Amino acid sequence: MKLKKIFFAILCSLLTFFILSPVAAQTPGSAEDPLVTRSYVDRLIADLAGISVGGNLTQQQLDRIVNEVISRLDQSGQGQGSHFQHNTAGRYTPVQLLSGQILVGDEGTEIILRSGTAVAHTTGTDGLANITTGTDIRHGEEIGNNNMLIIPRDDGRGVMATSNAWLLVKGSYDIL
Repeated sequence: MKLKKIFFAILCSLLTFFILSPVAAQTPGSAEDPLVTRSYVDRLIADLAGISVGGNLTQQQLDRIVNEVISRLDQSGQGQGSHFQHNTAGRYTPVQLLSGQILVGDEGTEIILRSGTAVAHTTGTDGLANITTGTDIRHGEEIGNNNMLIIPRDDGRGVMATSNAWLLVKGSYDIL
């Protein structure tokens, strides 16, 4: 019985060592350990905007931060002005398109038309992959409700609302 307790204690110690040793060796905030504290994020935002940390931010300071972030995104080619949307959580996001608006998705973006009417918007000969029916939807063809579409390439493909419509979108997109 005593031997079992000693063996169990040694086993627990080894497991604890192997589980915690990689965590302890990682630098906080690195790619291996992306979790950061709020103070770290606040300091990065303050550094970006050139303001001092401590206390509440004024509306003017918040506006300056937002404008700086948008400007840097536009300069790096990552953003598309104020309409740029990005869903990095890996979840579907409800998006409303007004009649005539176009949602252009990046490669791999998933789109499901929930209500309203919409047609495929493509720039080349290929269309949108309709995973529900196993077909290719070409430019101008109507999209059926509750069909899952995937944007196969980052070349301007998307969905144009022909009436006000609600979509579920997973991935990066831009509304034109």
